[in-house]
Amino acid sequence: MPPKNADEKKRDTSLDLDVLRELRNIDQSLISLKAAFEKLKSAGDLTDDDIDVIMQEFEDFVSGKVTQLDKVRNDLRALYERYYEKYHDRAIVSVHGGVCHGCFVTIPPMRLDIIRRMDSIEFCDNCGRILIWESE
Repeated sequence: MPPKNADEKKRDTSLDLDVLRELRNIDQSLISLKAAFEKLKSAGDLTDDDIDVIMQEFEDFVSGKVTQLDKVRNDLRALYERYYEKYHDRAIVSVHGGVCHGCFVTIPPMRLDIIRRMDSIEFCDNCGRILIWESE
Protein backbone atom coordinates (compact mmCIF):
# COMPACT_ATOMS: atom_id res chain seq x y z
CA MET A 1 0.00 0.00 0.00
CA PRO A 2 1.49 3.37 -1.00
CA PRO A 3 2.12 6.00 1.69
CA LYS A 4 -0.68 8.47 2.27
CA ASN A 5 -0.37 12.06 1.13
CA ALA A 6 -1.12 15.04 3.38
CA ASP A 7 -4.74 15.35 2.23
CA GLU A 8 -5.44 11.68 2.94
CA LYS A 9 -3.86 11.94 6.39
CA LYS A 10 -5.91 15.06 7.20
CA ARG A 11 -9.10 13.32 6.03
CA ASP A 12 -8.29 10.26 8.18
CA THR A 13 -7.61 12.49 11.19
CA SER A 14 -10.85 14.36 10.59
CA LEU A 15 -12.78 11.07 10.49
CA ASP A 16 -11.05 9.89 13.67
CA LEU A 17 -11.96 13.16 15.41
CA ASP A 18 -15.60 12.81 14.30
CA VAL A 19 -15.73 9.29 15.73
CA LEU A 20 -14.04 10.43 18.95
CA ARG A 21 -16.60 13.23 19.31
CA GLU A 22 -19.40 10.71 18.89
CA LEU A 23 -17.76 8.39 21.44
CA ARG A 24 -17.52 11.26 23.90
CA ASN A 25 -21.21 12.04 23.39
CA ILE A 26 -22.13 8.40 23.96
CA ASP A 27 -19.95 8.26 27.09
CA GLN A 28 -21.60 11.40 28.46
CA SER A 29 -25.05 9.94 27.78
CA LEU A 30 -24.09 6.71 29.51
CA ILE A 31 -22.84 8.64 32.56
CA SER A 32 -26.11 10.60 32.71
CA LEU A 33 -28.19 7.46 32.26
CA LYS A 34 -26.30 5.65 35.03
CA ALA A 35 -26.72 8.61 37.40
CA ALA A 36 -30.46 8.89 36.68
CA PHE A 37 -30.89 5.15 37.15
CA GLU A 38 -29.08 5.20 40.49
CA LYS A 39 -31.12 8.20 41.68
CA LEU A 40 -34.43 6.56 40.77
CA LYS A 41 -33.31 3.23 42.17
CA SER A 42 -32.31 4.72 45.53
CA ALA A 43 -35.63 6.61 45.72
CA GLY A 44 -37.51 3.36 45.07
CA ASP A 45 -39.36 4.93 42.13
CA LEU A 46 -38.63 2.19 39.57
CA THR A 47 -40.99 -0.48 38.38
CA ASP A 48 -39.82 -3.58 36.53
CA ASP A 49 -41.03 -1.98 33.29
CA ASP A 50 -38.98 1.15 34.02
CA ILE A 51 -35.89 -0.98 34.60
CA ASP A 52 -36.49 -2.84 31.32
CA VAL A 53 -36.76 0.46 29.40
CA ILE A 54 -33.61 1.86 31.01
CA MET A 55 -31.66 -1.35 30.37
CA GLN A 56 -32.74 -1.32 26.70
CA GLU A 57 -31.62 2.28 26.34
CA PHE A 58 -28.32 1.42 28.01
CA GLU A 59 -27.81 -1.52 25.62
CA ASP A 60 -28.58 0.76 22.65
CA PHE A 61 -25.90 3.22 23.75
CA VAL A 62 -23.37 0.44 24.29
CA SER A 63 -24.17 -1.01 20.86
CA GLY A 64 -23.64 2.42 19.28
CA LYS A 65 -20.38 2.75 21.15
CA VAL A 66 -19.12 -0.60 19.83
CA THR A 67 -20.07 0.47 16.31
CA GLN A 68 -18.09 3.71 16.71
CA LEU A 69 -15.09 1.93 18.27
CA ASP A 70 -14.94 -0.38 15.26
CA LYS A 71 -14.31 2.70 13.09
CA VAL A 72 -11.23 3.81 15.06
CA ARG A 73 -7.72 2.63 14.27
CA ASN A 74 -6.39 -0.01 16.65
CA ASP A 75 -3.75 2.15 18.34
CA LEU A 76 -6.24 4.92 19.08
CA ARG A 77 -8.83 2.41 20.26
CA ALA A 78 -6.32 0.88 22.70
CA LEU A 79 -5.52 4.33 24.12
CA TYR A 80 -9.19 5.19 24.41
CA GLU A 81 -9.96 1.93 26.23
CA ARG A 82 -7.02 2.35 28.61
CA TYR A 83 -8.04 5.92 29.55
CA TYR A 84 -11.72 4.93 29.73
CA GLU A 85 -10.83 2.42 32.43
CA LYS A 86 -8.41 4.74 34.19
CA TYR A 87 -10.66 7.80 34.26
CA HIS A 88 -14.00 6.12 34.86
CA ASP A 89 -15.74 6.74 31.56
CA ARG A 90 -14.06 10.08 30.72
CA ALA A 91 -11.33 9.23 28.24
CA ILE A 92 -12.22 12.00 25.81
CA VAL A 93 -12.65 15.53 27.13
CA SER A 94 -13.27 18.91 25.63
CA VAL A 95 -11.07 21.96 25.78
CA HIS A 96 -12.78 25.15 26.98
CA GLY A 97 -11.14 28.40 27.94
CA GLY A 98 -7.70 26.95 27.27
CA VAL A 99 -8.20 24.22 29.89
CA CYS A 100 -8.39 20.42 29.71
CA HIS A 101 -11.78 19.53 31.16
CA GLY A 102 -10.43 16.27 32.49
CA CYS A 103 -7.75 17.54 34.85
CA PHE A 104 -8.34 21.32 34.53
CA VAL A 105 -4.75 22.10 33.64
CA THR A 106 -4.12 25.05 31.34
CA ILE A 107 -2.99 24.08 27.87
CA PRO A 108 -0.20 26.17 26.30
CA PRO A 109 -1.37 28.53 23.53
CA MET A 110 0.61 26.77 20.79
CA ARG A 111 -1.02 23.43 21.69
CA LEU A 112 -4.42 25.11 21.78
CA ASP A 113 -3.85 26.27 18.24
CA ILE A 114 -3.07 22.71 17.12
CA ILE A 115 -6.13 21.36 18.90
CA ARG A 116 -8.31 24.13 17.43
CA ARG A 117 -7.09 23.38 13.88
CA MET A 118 -7.86 19.67 14.42
CA ASP A 119 -4.90 18.61 12.29
CA SER A 120 -4.04 15.75 14.63
CA ILE A 121 -5.28 13.79 17.59
CA GLU A 122 -3.96 15.55 20.68
CA PHE A 123 -3.59 14.36 24.26
CA CYS A 124 -3.35 16.29 27.51
CA ASP A 125 0.26 16.55 28.68
CA ASN A 126 -0.91 16.21 32.28
CA CYS A 127 -3.59 13.49 32.36
CA GLY A 128 -3.16 11.91 28.92
CA ARG A 129 -6.83 12.14 27.96
CA ILE A 130 -7.82 12.64 24.33
CA LEU A 131 -8.61 16.32 23.73
CA ILE A 132 -11.45 17.52 21.53
CA TRP A 133 -11.93 21.16 20.58
CA GLU A 134 -15.36 22.58 21.31
CA SER A 135 -16.18 26.02 19.98
CA GLU A 136 -16.50 28.51 22.80
